[in-house]
Amino acid sequence: MNRGTYIQVASLPETLQRTLKNLGYNKKDIECRIVESVEYSNSAYANGWRGSSTMVNLSTGESQTLESSWGGDNIFSKNAMDKSLPPAVLPEGFALIKLQSSDKVFGSLYLNPKNILPCLNQTNSLSREQYIVLKAVSTLIPSHRKAYYEKHAAILPSLFEAGWLIKKGNGISISTEGKNQWINYEQNHKDESRFI
Repeated sequence: MNRGTYIQVASLPETLQRTLKNLGYNKKDIECRIVESVEYSNSAYANGWRGSSTMVNLSTGESQTLESSWGGDNIFSKNAMDKSLPPAVLPEGFALIKLQSSDKVFGSLYLNPKNILPCLNQTNSLSREQYIVLKAVSTLIPSHRKAYYEKHAAILPSLFEAGWLIKKGNGISISTEGKNQWINYEQNHKDESRFI
């Protein structure tokens, strides 16, 4: 499955913002996937983790959460969330939030195509060099990014100007739009997306 588009939580409908906050999701953006059907089960990544799937009514904000067993499937638990189930239709007017929780919380938002938010369709042309720097900032730890900054120093100003990179003190972080740019580039240029 292709990666989704990242969207700022603050731009989501109030019902989704409130639900994400109540579930402990405090990041500024979330991966959003547009799907007609989705597998509702969400087994834990590993020991110390718990998966959850929350169905949210976009109009009323009513939600229902099902949680997996801690650490995933085990012989002592008959939790349906730990089993791989066939995909089911994601109804119009609803969203599904799938989270993985431990001391941190990671998540994805699934929307029916009829509920697409206008702010999800952001496209810009990106050069290969811009892609390389954006992916490095997004996926590498700061100490490993230096070589990319030095090699591509001439294009850094264009990335700050576009709002895809953000200067924070002595560090550099990537914006939600920056994440979307390199992911879209990678999906459209699969043959040349490896850079490390």
